[in-house]
Amino acid sequence: MLAVFSYYSRLAAACYSFFTKSQSTCIALTESAISNSYLDLAPYLVMGGYYSSKTDFIRQQIKWFDDYHNPVITDNYGNISRFAFRDPDLIDRQLQEISVYRSMTQLPCSASS
Repeated sequence: MLAVFSYYSRLAAACYSFFTKSQSTCIALTESAISNSYLDLAPYLVMGGYYSSKTDFIRQQIKWFDDYHNPVITDNYGNISRFAFRDPDLIDRQLQEISVYRSMTQLPCSASS
């Protein structure tokens, strides 16, 4: 069974709940292969079964929080810091295990003649 959805919608939450409770296979597609930070990749790691929720990912991987309990992932200059995460190499390994990259230029296309 194939499911393609955006993680942030209510329908996506319902689909995610269904697919994680059943024995079905779930495929998540993204338009961009590169994200802004590891926080953007948390839903994929949750779907991969490495974490029980995005909150669990944040509790296990984020080092610093501000006064309002928001994760701090940027340095003093506003750049996203890899070192704001407890084990960025572990996250990279987890992503490598669940990721498949497909070049769009290699896809067969049908000739319209």
